[in-house]
Amino acid sequence: MMGSVTDTAGTISAFDRMEAKADAMLDKANAMSELNASGKDETDDLMSKYDAEPSSAVSDELAALKAKMGLS
Repeated sequence: MMGSVTDTAGTISAFDRMEAKADAMLDKANAMSELNASGKDETDDLMSKYDAEPSSAVSDELAALKAKMGLS
C-alpha cells in the first residue's frame, strides 16, 4: 500500500514540474509578444527629432560658448 502513495506523490511532483515549465514558457511567449507588438517606427521619430533645426536658444548658447573659447 505504501508503494502506491509514493508513486502518487512522484506523479504529482512530475506534474507540478511540467506545469511550472509550461507556465515559464507561456510567460516568455507573452513577454516576447509584448516586445514585438510595438508597431511604431522609432527610426522615423528619431530622424525627425534630430533633423529638425536647433532652437534659437541652443544656437545662441553654442555661439556664446564658441565666443568664450575664441572659436568664433
